[in-house]
Amino acid sequence: MKEIKMPDINIKVGQTTEVELKSIAASTGYSWVLVHKPDCLWLDDINYIYPEPPIPGKAGKVVFVFTGAAKCQDYVQFAQVRHWDLEDMVQKITYALIITE
Repeated sequence: MKEIKMPDINIKVGQTTEVELKSIAASTGYSWVLVHKPDCLWLDDINYIYPEPPIPGKAGKVVFVFTGAAKCQDYVQFAQVRHWDLEDMVQKITYALIITE
């Protein structure tokens, strides 16, 4: 499994941020799932953006939208898995999280 550490997410309480991840779910069945999210961060929405032009097998993007709920320091982690085999993770992506007032 490939593990990737990304740059920090630095936001303030009440501020919204987005995390965009390349998605190959349509061609491989592997989707991004949220593995760890602290209570100080709210998950507002998850959107899929189709590739332009829509070519079969071409990667799209999944966008996770978050809002800072309380001051904290933690991390947010995503894993790429097939929903029928959650133990078989292809890769993990981790973002350090800092929420200030």
